[in-house]
Order: sequence, then structure tokens, then C-alpha cells
Amino acid sequence: MFWHQERCRALVLALRKPVSAYHAPADDMKAAMKTRDANRLKPLRAIRARFVNKMKETGADSLSDNDATAVLRSLAKQYSESIEMYEQAKRPDLVASEQAELKIVEIYLPKVADEATTQKWVDEVLAEIGGKANVGRAMGLLMKSRKGAVDPKVAKKLIEDRLQEISRT
Repeated sequence: MFWHQERCRALVLALRKPVSAYHAPADDMKAAMKTRDANRLKPLRAIRARFVNKMKETGADSLSDNDATAVLRSLAKQYSESIEMYEQAKRPDLVASEQAELKIVEIYLPKVADEATTQKWVDEVLAEIGGKANVGRAMGLLMKSRKGAVDPKVAKKLIEDRLQEISRT
């Protein structure tokens, strides 16, 4: 894909009316099929397959935005784990392929909070818990109150760092 095509696609995605997290990948899959863009089509088909499997599990006709986002997060996590395994196996060709697919999946994920905002939320949760703070309890409260807005890896690191600071004082 040429740079101007990617730029136009990003502009179209930014300007189009809000579409549910369930319908956006399906619409983009149709467009990728029409343009015969195999690199975009593979991860879009994986997303669609996950959505269909989730609908079969729940017996619903479509997915809510929360369910679709949860499916997308699990797929992104799977791609991230695959990238780590391929890096350990010294397979740069597969790493590049998985990173490209992860990048496409991340287009449909809602943005997570930055580190400063997450730190503020971590401090609030630790203040709420008080003296009985541990990583598991803090993560549970944080993820329950800020579900979908927090990157779990970043949150866990920040909680561990803050608890170490508290234990030193």
C-alpha cells in the first residue's frame, strides 16, 4: 500500500460517523476484499471469526461494544504473545507479520489512558484500599472501576512500583 493510500484511509476512518466496534471490522473487511488487500484481510478475518465464535457462545445475534472490545483485546494479547515467542525463536519474518496484524487489530481498540493518568488512578485505588494494599487487590479494584481504559501491564507495573515505595517508607 502506498503512503497516500494509508493516509487517506486514516482520514476516512477519522471522519466517518461512529460505528460500533462490532460493525467496523466487517465493513473494512468488505473494503479489503474489494481492493484485494491480503495483508489487511487476514487479521480482519481473524477478528470476524472471533466475533462469530463469541456470538455462538452467547447465542446473540450481534455483540455489544463491550463484548466486541473484550474480544479485540484478547486477540491483541494473543498477537503480542506470538510476537514475543517469535522474537525468542529468532524469527524476524514472523515477528514482522504478527506486528503488522497487531497494528490492524489495534485500530479497532479504544485508546487506553496514558501513564500519568493511570498513575493517578493507581494512587486513588491505593488510597481507597489503605494499609491492606497488595497487587492483586489493587489490580482488581482498578480494572473493575476503569475497565477498558487501562493497559493492565502498565497498571501492574505502576502498582508494584508504588507499593515498593510505600513499603520503603
